[in-house]
Amino acid sequence: MQVSCKPNKYFFSQYGNAHLSYRPQFFYQENSTLKKYPDNVVYNYNLHKFDASLKPYPTDLGAPPFNNQLTIGEQAKSIFKSRIQSIQSQWLDLCKDWEIHHMVSGAQCSFAPDVGGVYHLYKRNDGSIWLSIISPSHWKLDRYIGSYRLNHDGCWYEYK
Repeated sequence: MQVSCKPNKYFFSQYGNAHLSYRPQFFYQENSTLKKYPDNVVYNYNLHKFDASLKPYPTDLGAPPFNNQLTIGEQAKSIFKSRIQSIQSQWLDLCKDWEIHHMVSGAQCSFAPDVGGVYHLYKRNDGSIWLSIISPSHWKLDRYIGSYRLNHDGCWYEYK
């Protein structure tokens, strides 16, 4: 049986030239001998096989019902989970910044730090912490903790 698979006028008016890249394989063949299956049969013309069992949705009346609420719930759950993870990471960053600010602002300092300046934190043998302008490459006297910068908002941030 010869079947013409040429698209009709309605197809071109609805899809324009987009049909050239998205149409199924059988649209390319004119006067082909492809077997046309009824609408209730799920046949993949590109793969040349029946694939009703591979579809993520029901394909006939006898199939189990499609529960769309479950997938919407799962999508919402994954969205909320990613948002919670984002908030947790922001909270951990905030706690780290607070600990740094609290440690540096509580250190002994014999000068007034300038905004934007980089300062170095050291720990003495007696356990006291102090802030210095001298970098650890120029001075090996005490234990070096880290380098920090005073930001314009008055908070100390780690300088890398």
